[in-house]
Amino acid sequence: MRRTTWPARFLGMLTGMALTGGWVLGAQTNSYIFSTHLGGSHRDVGRAIATDSNGNSYVAGETHSLDFPIYPRFGAPSPGYLQDAFLTRYNASGRVLSSIYLGPGNFSGTTFLEISGVAVSPDGSAYVVGSQRDLYESEYAHGFLEKVSGSTIEYHYSLGDTYARGSAVAVDSAGNAYVTGHGFYYRNGIPTLEVYVEKFDSHGSSAWRVSLFGSGGSESRAIAVDPVGNVYVAGNTSSSDFPTVNAADNALGFFQDAFVTKLGPSGAIVFSTFLGGSGIDTGQSLALAPDGSVWVGGVTRSADFPTRNASQSSLRGPQDIFLTRFSSAGAILSSTYLGGSGTDDLQGLALDLAGSLYLASTTGSADSPLRDPSQPGCTDRFVSRLSPSFQLLGSTCVPGADVLALAVDAAQQIHLTGSTAGGLPVVNAAQPAPAGGGDAFATVLQLNRPPDCSAAFASPASIWPPNGRLVPIFVRGVTDPEGGFVSIVVTGVRQDEPLSRAGTPDATGTGTEGVSIRADRAGGGDGRVYRLSFTATDPQGASCTGMVTVCVPHDQGQGRTCGDGGGLFSSGG
Repeated sequence: MRRTTWPARFLGMLTGMALTGGWVLGAQTNSYIFSTHLGGSHRDVGRAIATDSNGNSYVAGETHSLDFPIYPRFGAPSPGYLQDAFLTRYNASGRVLSSIYLGPGNFSGTTFLEISGVAVSPDGSAYVVGSQRDLYESEYAHGFLEKVSGSTIEYHYSLGDTYARGSAVAVDSAGNAYVTGHGFYYRNGIPTLEVYVEKFDSHGSSAWRVSLFGSGGSESRAIAVDPVGNVYVAGNTSSSDFPTVNAADNALGFFQDAFVTKLGPSGAIVFSTFLGGSGIDTGQSLALAPDGSVWVGGVTRSADFPTRNASQSSLRGPQDIFLTRFSSAGAILSSTYLGGSGTDDLQGLALDLAGSLYLASTTGSADSPLRDPSQPGCTDRFVSRLSPSFQLLGSTCVPGADVLALAVDAAQQIHLTGSTAGGLPVVNAAQPAPAGGGDAFATVLQLNRPPDCSAAFASPASIWPPNGRLVPIFVRGVTDPEGGFVSIVVTGVRQDEPLSRAGTPDATGTGTEGVSIRADRAGGGDGRVYRLSFTATDPQGASCTGMVTVCVPHDQGQGRTCGDGGGLFSSGG
C-alpha cells in the first residue's frame, strides 16, 4: 500500500497554527482548550486516550482511511490492513506532535486491527494494546502490545496464545507494562474463555503471567497499577468457581457478575471478588484513588446490587451504571447505582488528583442523575464530574460527538476521544473540517467548577454594642476556582433567642445580597447567635451553599463569645 501524506487542509497543524471556527462558546459553563476532527476520507474512530504530566493527549484508534493524516511525513509506517490502527499525539494546546499507523506493517487485505487501550509512561512513551482479527474468523483474535516513542514503534509483541484478545493496558513509573485480556483455552480438553494478566519489562520481555478462570467464561475489561506495583483487574464472569480470595462476595449472583481482582507485584492474588446481584452485571472501568482505594465502574441489571453509602440505593431502569469503591484490602467502602428510568451505560471512568470522579456515559433516561438541567440540549451523552460521595459537581455534553474514552490530567482538564459524524465543536483545531466517512476526534475541556463555600465567614462576625440597630452583614471567604466573580444571596436567617420585639423582624433583606441583623440579645443567658444560610453562584450558574454565624455577646467581659443554642427562631418574624 502507498505511504500517505497529510493533505493541504492539515498544514495549519504541521506549522503549529491554531485554527478556530465553526462553534461559538457563548454562555457555555465549560472551557474548551481545543477540539478537533481527526481522520481521512473513510471511517475513523478514537477508541482510547491517555495524557501525560505535561497535559499532552495520546489518541489511539482505528482507521479505514488510506489518507489518514500522518506526521512526520517521512519514516512513518504505511497502512497495512483492511482496518488499520493509529496513534496521534497532541500537545496541551492542540498542536500535533506525531501521528502514525500502528502494527508491524505486514499487509493482509482481510485483517482488522482493533484498539482497546493506551497508557503513557513518565518518559512519554505510549503503550497501545489491541487485537488483530481476520475478516473470515470474526470470533477469533490475536492480542498485541506496542510501545511507541515519538513516531517510532519500539516493539510489537503478540500477546498470549492463539485467539487471545488484548483488553487494556497500564504502565508504572519504571516503564513496565501490564496487560490484560481474555481468550479461549483448553482445560481438560474443554474450551473455556479465561482472563490473563501479563507484566512486561520496559524492553518488552514478559516478567510473569497469571490466568484467572473457572468452568464458565470470563472477560477482562480494565486494568490499573499502583505506585508499588499492585495490579487491579476488572471484568465480568459467568464462572461460579472463579477464584475468590479475601472476597467481599464469594458467590456468583446469577448468570453474570462483575469481578475485581488485585494482584501483588509478583502476580499473587491479594483479593479477588464477585461484584453483583441476581441480574447481569458487567465491570467495565477501573480508577485508582489518591488514598490507595480503587473505584470500579460498570453497568448492572440487578435490583439487589450491593450498595453502601449510596446516593442512589435502588435500580431505576432496566440498566443502571454502578460505581463501587474498594479499600486496598478488598472491602467495599461505598457503592451506588447511577441511572434513571431508561437504559444507562458507562463509556469511561477516570479520577483526578483530588479524588473526584469523571464519567463518560450515555442514557435513555430523561431523569438521569448525571444530566445537567442547565443544558437542556444535552439529552443522551454526558461527561460528568462527581465528588467521592457521588455529588454531581458538573456535567456537559460535546455536541456531535460519541465519547468512547476519557482521561484527566493534573490540571483537571478532561481529554476525550470517540467518533463524530458532524457538529463537533471546533476550537483551536488542527483539523477544523470533517474529512468524510465519519471521523475520530480529540477534545480537551475543563468543566466549570462550582464556588467553594467551605471557608466562608460573616463580616462582622460579632456585633457590639447591643444597641438594637440593624447592622449590615456580609458573607466573605467564598472563592471561585476559575477566578470569576461570585454573587452571594442570604437565603435565610435564624437565631437561638426569641425576637427582640414581638412582630418586628430581627433580620431584613433575606433573599437578597444585602442582609442586616439586629444588634440585640436577651438580658440573661450567653448571648445571641444568628445563623445566616446563603447560596453563592459563579458567572456560569454553578453554585454552592453554606452557613455562617454572627454573635451578639451578653457583655464584653465574655470576650465577645456566644453559646450557640441552635436556629430555633426565624429572624424574619
